Amino acid sequence: MTPFAHVTAGYLVTQAVDLINPSLGFNSPEIIIAGIFGANIIDFDVFLVKKPIEHRNTIFHTLIFWIGIFIFLFIIANFLNNQFITKLFLSFSLGIISHLFLDWYAARGKGVGGIRLLYPYSKKHFAIIIFGLITFLNRSFFLFLKIFR
Repeated sequence: MTPFAHVTAGYLVTQAVDLINPSLGFNSPEIIIAGIFGANIIDFDVFLVKKPIEHRNTIFHTLIFWIGIFIFLFIIANFLNNQFITKLFLSFSLGIISHLFLDWYAARGKGVGGIRLLYPYSKKHFAIIIFGLITFLNRSFFLFLKIFR
């Protein structure tokens, strides 16, 4: 996916949360920026590899790495007991999840895209390749947007 797509996803995920539960206050600029930053931080690994096309081979594009980060952020948020920090961490985490989902969703075939769902047990890249499911998700997403406008 392109950086623009990830920025958009980070923004939309915060707005979806705000739409579902406005009392959480996910429409503030700080929360939106945290979601957008989370949706893009994963691709900073492009600076760690020789060929940019190989950036999905780093640990940053693995589910296990980010689960560890989520647990760490959750512990910090509970320790600080600050509702605003908790919202920032949640928005950041949702942005990361949106990035991983988009990379998983938008993989274009063997060797191009996908994420390492089973890392460190497998270095295989996984992608949603069931095109009927992709069509269903696309239609459902746009129907969701139409209904909740």
